[in-house]
Amino acid sequence: EWQVAEATALVHTLDGWAVVQTVLLPTKTPDSKLIFGRGNLEQLTERIRASPEITSVFLNVERMSIPTKKELEAAWGVEVLDRFTLVLHIFRCNARTKEARLQVALAEIPVLRASLKHSTARLDRQGGGSRCIMGSGESFLQLQQRLLRDRELKIRRALERLRGQRRLLRSRRAQREFPAVSVVGYTNCGKTTLIRALTGDTAAQPRDQLFATLDVTAHEGQLPSRLPVLYVDTIGFLSQLPHGLIQSFAATLEDVAHSWLHQEATVQDVAVQPEAGAALVTVVISNAAYGRFRKLF
Repeated sequence: EWQVAEATALVHTLDGWAVVQTVLLPTKTPDSKLIFGRGNLEQLTERIRASPEITSVFLNVERMSIPTKKELEAAWGVEVLDRFTLVLHIFRCNARTKEARLQVALAEIPVLRASLKHSTARLDRQGGGSRCIMGSGESFLQLQQRLLRDRELKIRRALERLRGQRRLLRSRRAQREFPAVSVVGYTNCGKTTLIRALTGDTAAQPRDQLFATLDVTAHEGQLPSRLPVLYVDTIGFLSQLPHGLIQSFAATLEDVAHSWLHQEATVQDVAVQPEAGAALVTVVISNAAYGRFRKLF
């Protein structure tokens, strides 16, 4: 039930999308060609074909192979989406900064590569996929693979430049002895709302949707001891987040590893008080860390 609720929330994150039916069925092993057994597949096909209000199907599995996707779409007559495709589309819609758009583009490369291989294999079966392009000596597949490799390299270089800029900002904060407090948690659990309550920063704009934040943002605040700190808002987590997306967005999570006392302190409880514009945060901290940072508290 929890997984169904999460899958429904993912669909509702996209404007104009709605869930009209949900079905719980056992799935076969990930490498099975059609995911479902014959009986369940026939049952699904009849149900989808008899429901004109269904314009696409979301299967709550991490990835489908291209042949599986094509075969299901041919059987059902509608587009079929897996978890990776849907989450990537949400990321694409919410990417507002250059870095977020680059990370989405990087995550799309494996999808484009798999689609290219499938299309070329189909051309080969038809006898037209291995011809060279205008005497260059490259087949269509080799040309497209080279273009994808070049694109991936350019994206990675651009991301590395942005990562270097963040390292510079972190070193400057460290020189000024600005502790950083990263707020980490499930997507749409209220991280931005908490930061706004702690800092009063109107630039922190909470939105009631999954993955509203795809970029790391820093907001200045103070501890009760008047020590200035930076609260870092991070991209949210999701159960079974597709691995390809984790790799693409790893750079945005680097700041978490540089947070203040991240290995020696744990948030135990958070009580937001909207009417007071404040939040009471209870933290468990190690004796060794408390001894070093006693003056801060």
